Amino acid sequence: MTEEKPVNQNMENTAPLDQEGVRKELDELVQSKLEQLDEKLDVQAFEDEFSAKARQLQKAKEKHYQRKGRRRSEETGRDSEHGRVYAAASAAARKIASYRPVGESFLHRTWRLVRQLKAARRDMAGKDWMTRERRSAAYAACVDDCWGPVIDGWDSIWTCAWNFLARLAEDSWDLCLIVADAVIAAVYYLGSFFYYIWDLLWDVRYWIEQHKRSLVTAFTMLVVIGAASFVLIKSSTAYEYSYHGKLLGTARSVDDVYRTID
Repeated sequence: MTEEKPVNQNMENTAPLDQEGVRKELDELVQSKLEQLDEKLDVQAFEDEFSAKARQLQKAKEKHYQRKGRRRSEETGRDSEHGRVYAAASAAARKIASYRPVGESFLHRTWRLVRQLKAARRDMAGKDWMTRERRSAAYAACVDDCWGPVIDGWDSIWTCAWNFLARLAEDSWDLCLIVADAVIAAVYYLGSFFYYIWDLLWDVRYWIEQHKRSLVTAFTMLVVIGAASFVLIKSSTAYEYSYHGKLLGTARSVDDVYRTID
């Protein structure tokens, strides 16, 4: 078994604690914290830091939208997409108006198509040399003559509508990005503000830890002085009571006066 050394012998062998060095380290730590607190309380430095962050965020947003603008210019050219959609819609409307005779409606074109199909069928009856492909081409020519302008016009309108919806979707996505940027900026600034307040509270706590003895002493003296002043004022206050102008005596409080009168 190992031999156990006495506790006193272990205490004697232990090096004494350098209280002066520990106190010096604590003073240096508190001094550094106070210097950091003074730096953080500098309003100008705080504003410069947040201005730099805001400029960095603005530059990042500008670069992002410049890249989106270059990508769109490569796809759609230099012309505005809204102008192209409006021009295409106007051209389609003019095309429909130019093909449609005055007074010829959709029903009139349909009735004319039926008559032309009957006439073509009647003309091709008994002609065995008319192949199936030629008959189909004749029927297709009738359909194109009657419904071609309407079909071409509506196709242009649907194309313009599709382009409009596609641009609307892109603009909606850009709006979502703008809202997201605003939310990110708000979260960044609010988070920085709360972090600043939290750090300030910790610095105040360090300051209180450093001066807690003096603060407790000052608070105790304040309480003692307040209590002594209250007792002195309470004991020195006197109320006189009289009856028909005749002074009967003095008392400490109004209740004592009432009890004396009773």
